Order: sequence, then C-alpha cells, then structure tokens
Amino acid sequence: MSKSTSRMILAGLVGLAAGVTLGFLFAPDEGSKTRKKIKEQAKKVTETVESEFGDTVEGIKSFLRKGNHSTAKNPEAAKPEV
Repeated sequence: MSKSTSRMILAGLVGLAAGVTLGFLFAPDEGSKTRKKIKEQAKKVTETVESEFGDTVEGIKSFLRKGNHSTAKNPEAAKPEV
C-alpha cells in the first residue's frame, strides 16, 4: 500500500470517528447512554484500524528497529541532511 493511500484511509477513518462522535454528542440521549455509545464506537474503530493497519504498523516497527540498529553503527546516518 502506498504512503498516500495509507494516509487517505487513515484520514477517512479519523473523519468517520469524529463524525460519529459529534453525532452522538448532539443526539437527544442521556449523557450516560451517549458516553456508552461513544465508548462502543471507539472500540469498533480501534479494532478496525488494528485489523486494517496491523501489518503496516508491524512493518514500520521493524523498519524503525532496523534503522536504529544501523544508526548505532553509523552515527552519521542519523544526522538530517541540510
């Protein structure tokens, strides 16, 4: 998956979560019911993100581990280009 595609999907999921949350906040329900709905929806979104991006997150972690390891051997690699 390309970097721009991942960003678009993530932005869509964040927008969806924000929209749902705002919908619940303005819904004519008791506060306790609304908070429960928000909690349930947040759990669903979290599960969706984990299932969709689990491999991507693991790949990033692996990449960062490798990057940090190579940086320790070559401190010049850690310096940003100017």
